[in-house]
Amino acid sequence: MKIDKNITLQGNWFETSVTLRLPIKSDFNEWVSLRRNNANYLKPWEPERNDSYLLEKTYLKRLRGYNKMFRSGKVLPFNVFRSEDMRMIGVCNILNIQRHISQTAEIGYWIGERYAGLNFGKSAVSAVTNFCFDQLSLNRVEAAVMVKNAPSISILRTLGYKKEGISRQKLKINGKWEDHYIFSRIASDTFL
Repeated sequence: MKIDKNITLQGNWFETSVTLRLPIKSDFNEWVSLRRNNANYLKPWEPERNDSYLLEKTYLKRLRGYNKMFRSGKVLPFNVFRSEDMRMIGVCNILNIQRHISQTAEIGYWIGERYAGLNFGKSAVSAVTNFCFDQLSLNRVEAAVMVKNAPSISILRTLGYKKEGISRQKLKINGKWEDHYIFSRIASDTFL
């Protein structure tokens, strides 16, 4: 399936609206500001990052990688914006898209601390989940969440994701191998 590079998604959870679109070069200043302002907030949930992570040349290299994976149909990265003023508030990515007999993908997301707990995360995850089923025709969407990440677990449970089990030492987060719960939704799940 060919996806338009100018794609935008709309998400709304209890009147909390977000707009998601593919990252572009001109997003850098807003992205780096958001990352810097949330460095301590995100540190417990992410891999260790070195100083070069926030450099524009690293950002542009990452965009080139995203573009290559986008063209191959493996990844759809989205920046998340608050719809009312188009302020960037986070990221919500569709990753590891598998076709053929699998028809599955993984999602990963984060929302800045100032916007956490205000339904922006639910709006973004809901939008990408619906896109996976309705536009990509996937059968399964999966998310791995650290066992101690209660806010993210709440988002997934609220949106009808089911906990399947634990993946031991799945990812190295903040310098330590961490266990993750695996949550999934499948296309035939009923969700109100």
